[in-house]
Amino acid sequence: MTGPTQHPMQADPSIPSIAPILRPGGVTNGTCFISGRAALGCLLDNMSRPFRRAFIPIFTCNTVLEPFRRRGISIMRYRVNKQLTPEIPDFITEDDLLLATNYFGLTGSDVAQLCASHPGPVIVDAATALYAAAPAGVPVFYSPRKFCHAPHGGLAVSPEALTTLPPQQGQLPVYPARLSPALRIFRQERELRHREELLSSAGRAKLAQFDWAADEAQRRRHYAILHAALKDINRLHLPDEAPCGPMCYPLLTGIPNLRDELADAGLRLPLYWPEVIHRTTAIDAENILARHILPLPLGPHLHEETIHHIIASILGTA
Repeated sequence: MTGPTQHPMQADPSIPSIAPILRPGGVTNGTCFISGRAALGCLLDNMSRPFRRAFIPIFTCNTVLEPFRRRGISIMRYRVNKQLTPEIPDFITEDDLLLATNYFGLTGSDVAQLCASHPGPVIVDAATALYAAAPAGVPVFYSPRKFCHAPHGGLAVSPEALTTLPPQQGQLPVYPARLSPALRIFRQERELRHREELLSSAGRAKLAQFDWAADEAQRRRHYAILHAALKDINRLHLPDEAPCGPMCYPLLTGIPNLRDELADAGLRLPLYWPEVIHRTTAIDAENILARHILPLPLGPHLHEETIHHIIASILGTA
């Protein structure tokens, strides 16, 4: 299992944005799966030469490890610094696969550099970077369901034809309406963890109904508003203009208890990712990022007044 030995820095011009793959009449070199995890599994099954082990960042969710473990692939971990910049160990070789993560759609330049410099196979994890263009010659997996809040939907884009495919999506459990949204999501995630399947035609139709262009445009606009107001207190060095529609605006500050203050104001923010905290020490960069990054929401489901209210709530505590 492997990929090309050299990877150009530029994005593939035939894929200006991944969103058209999900719209009727869009580009067709993407394959839809039940989840991003299943898309990753299919990419692993279709790598063109063997590799010994996989290097995966410490700063990522546990679920990305499962396709590797399921295939008996040895996993090595690498670090990122407090700016989300990857620190690849010197002992990685051309016989090792590298998983390069585009965090929130904002670290594509780091991904491009990894693709260009690593002599062995690379897969890009764009689960939180749906609108990031695919680097030329490099397989990428996406998780569109995270952006449109659909229960299912992953995407694999590969420079080579995917000839080894999982089965079509089977019947999924129907959960009682009395379940809370949080419990329903928990059970859906637990079910998806063990399934690697192609997305059903109904699932693809649901994704195609979403207005991806409007979603990306609004994410860019909200990012610009938040960054103009918060960049002076954000310890992350983010671009003034988002390179694509980001998943969120990641805010890292030294303001004590800011997450709790925002929760009290009605804005509950997830941790990216709780499991990182448990497998690192308090002084590790990944631990600090996981505990303190505040993923401020973006997208058309938010009114602009809400964005300004978030800004006022944060600056009022600064």
